[in-house]
Amino acid sequence: MEYNSNYYYIIIVHNFRFAIKLILILKSFIMRKDEKVKDLLENLLAKHDSYHHHKENTSHVGIILQITFFSGLITFSETSLLKEIDSSLMVISISVIWLLLHIFIRNQLRLKRVAAINYAGCFSAYLTFVNCKFKKIDLKPKTIKGFKSPKYYNFLDNLFPIGRAAFKTDILGTNEYPSFIAKSVQTRYDNFKTSRTRYEWIFTITSIIMLGTMILTILNK
Repeated sequence: MEYNSNYYYIIIVHNFRFAIKLILILKSFIMRKDEKVKDLLENLLAKHDSYHHHKENTSHVGIILQITFFSGLITFSETSLLKEIDSSLMVISISVIWLLLHIFIRNQLRLKRVAAINYAGCFSAYLTFVNCKFKKIDLKPKTIKGFKSPKYYNFLDNLFPIGRAAFKTDILGTNEYPSFIAKSVQTRYDNFKTSRTRYEWIFTITSIIMLGTMILTILNK
């Protein structure tokens, strides 16, 4: 009986050790998987943040160019050189230059808006991931569709901040992410409020006022 007891004791201890090793292996596998997901989220956050700041800086450069163009025209509007040029030709030239600068700035602000939405969605997914460690998360690839708006909104958004324009969302080269990230980002698009484009409206109105002032200055020279 003593022999059998020792035998069963050894078997139990052996199985217990095996179970512990198996649990540690599974835990290590889950942790490695979690680390990869965490690295992906942190990488997306860093890239969207960098892209957002880049577009903000380029839009500021465009605004400075537009203000410089406006100031230069107003400053030299009384010179003999400008007075010798046909007014209609000047108005057309100024309008074309203004339009190019305006569309460039609007495009930068629009991409900045996309980066901000994507960043907010990825950050929300990051918080969700942190709070559900070792729980099942959906990693199947899913496409971010962005705004569900008519395509002509995209054209109008080149001139005015429509807000929910149906422009592309793949600013980092892809709009396909793990499902739990894509759903979080898509939710941000679905809940986007056009009131968040106040800054863009301020720029647009100011830009149109500058165009009108330049045209009036040329016509009254």
